[in-house]
Amino acid sequence: MNTLPTLSRRNFLLAGGGAAGALLLAGCSGGSAQSNPDTITGAGWSDGLNDLVFGQIKTDFEAASGLTVTPQASVPFDDYQTRFRTLIAGGSPPDLMRLNDDFLREMSDKETIMDLESYLSSSGVDTSDYFEGVLDFTDLPNGRAGLAIGALPRVIYFNKTLFEEKGVPLPPTTWTSEGWTWEDFLETARALTEGDTWGACLVTDTAYENTWAVNNGGEGIFSEDGRSFALADPEGVEALQWAA
Repeated sequence: MNTLPTLSRRNFLLAGGGAAGALLLAGCSGGSAQSNPDTITGAGWSDGLNDLVFGQIKTDFEAASGLTVTPQASVPFDDYQTRFRTLIAGGSPPDLMRLNDDFLREMSDKETIMDLESYLSSSGVDTSDYFEGVLDFTDLPNGRAGLAIGALPRVIYFNKTLFEEKGVPLPPTTWTSEGWTWEDFLETARALTEGDTWGACLVTDTAYENTWAVNNGGEGIFSEDGRSFALADPEGVEALQWAA
């Protein structure tokens, strides 16, 4: 296992940025705007972010643009993916849609979504406000496939009281690699473990798999060009084995 300091600020942001979570895309064809240029249809799955997008953000956009946004009825996430694919296949997607990051490359390769780069460039949006990994995630060979409206950063929480009770030094609070090696983590967790009290808890979802692999010198779950499964590379395998 790589015992060198690898948790740099750049790697942390790149690893976390892979979990874009929710993206807004513009459909290339079939939307109702073709028949009514003053109306935009929108779709998303039911959650708090959807309530915000098609609630206050929708209201503010309509007031600023003079356009009307008509959202479709929201459905649970699993049902939404089925509906989304059906609308795409039928050539009648909504004008504006949310899409989970898992499907972004597929939709871009099929050229079923609009390249938003020209709109982003002329919008006056300061792209430096975005984390690098979140913004670059949507910049694909066929153009700017969408914009992230919600990211799911992965962070480390620690129980300060437990550290103090055990006499274990607190983790660094500045962006430095010192104290953040694999061995540092394990030694700290072991020092905190006693009886039914565990020294660490690792959440196992795909975003964390990406974080572990990147911080071990790998590319993450997929290669940079998106065409190979990089988690199977030695760095990814080693990272997953460490977590296991």
